[in-house]
Amino acid sequence: MAVAETQLYAKVSNKRRSKSTSALLDSLLAKGFPAHIAQKALAATGQKTIEDAAKWLHSHCNDPSLEDPIPQEYALYLCPTGCLHNHLQEFWKESKRQCGKNRAHEVFPHITLCEFFTVRHKRLGKGQISTTGESGPPTVVLHQNFSLVIKL
Repeated sequence: MAVAETQLYAKVSNKRRSKSTSALLDSLLAKGFPAHIAQKALAATGQKTIEDAAKWLHSHCNDPSLEDPIPQEYALYLCPTGCLHNHLQEFWKESKRQCGKNRAHEVFPHITLCEFFTVRHKRLGKGQISTTGESGPPTVVLHQNFSLVIKL
């Protein structure tokens, strides 16, 4: 399996995988399961135990979709620049000063344009999003593990 495909399945695992999750994956790989299928089994069983994952794999060995890659998720965000960015930055600083730091301050202000949507791995090269306006490119090609940000 190519490195890019392995990275696709890494999204299934926690971004900061614990040692126990790595140990579970290593155990399944040692039993001869391909990495993408082992990661799918761990995701399906909540990464609990090697026994649960192995049981899931054996009960799904004839599933026609077992070899299918897990669809990649994307979201579109509008991130302000220029004057609006400066005003939001000032608002953010004042909010932090008055209210104290909280979880709302962990991510810079943005506008979510749509809910998460999935793109099957095989279609990544074909996926394009059209943009309008002077500040963006005419189209944006979707790539695996790519966070799309459209700036104002």
